[in-house]
Amino acid sequence: MAQGPAGELVILKLHRSVDWCLLQHRSPRYQLDEFADLRERLFGSRAYTVGLTGQPDDLLIRLRALEHWNDAWRRVKSRASEL
Repeated sequence: MAQGPAGELVILKLHRSVDWCLLQHRSPRYQLDEFADLRERLFGSRAYTVGLTGQPDDLLIRLRALEHWNDAWRRVKSRASEL
């Protein structure tokens, strides 16, 4: 963390957490299949998917942006009100 202009606090997100948000901050314009549980495995020898239905609002989720490298940042910004 570092202090920014006018006393603002700048927080740098850790590697691999730029696409995380709380379930309650997801954009309602997008279906749950645009998001993933953090336990979901994207890369590796055996990828798998975990459903999100019926989860509490304070659940930390991943926006499925890394699957679309050319469009990842736009997908992150459009799918969550807060990261």
